[in-house]
Amino acid sequence: MAIKKILFIIVVVIIGLYLFLQFTPFIIVGPPCPVYYIGNEDVIPHNITVEIFDEKNISVFSKYYTIESDSNIRFDRELQYNFPFPSKIVTWYDGKYTFNFTVDNNSSNEITRDINQYMSVTAIIKPSSNEDDEIVIDIKIMSV
Repeated sequence: MAIKKILFIIVVVIIGLYLFLQFTPFIIVGPPCPVYYIGNEDVIPHNITVEIFDEKNISVFSKYYTIESDSNIRFDRELQYNFPFPSKIVTWYDGKYTFNFTVDNNSSNEITRDINQYMSVTAIIKPSSNEDDEIVIDIKIMSV
């Protein structure tokens, strides 16, 4: 009987320690950054397409947005837990991704970058200096 109690306590301690180590980074650092953030600093709304490719240049994500002036869009990632079994939810693993931002089916800019859950790609649509210029898409890497 005493051996069963000791084994039960050991199993509970191991599971508790495992869960503590899994959730401690979120408690200390906070939730993960979004996969990407898009801001529109122009005075007119724009249509923007975001495509993300993995290391093998295979499209893993594509989304079309209409973004109003002086507004923003963020694509939040799911929390990624390192459980010892595969998840059925699509998550964004650490690795190299190529982000392609196309505005109004005309101006395009891309960046290839290693990202992790505390880094995100930020694309800002800036107004052009005159009507003949293309729209400027300023891309930066942000981290916590």
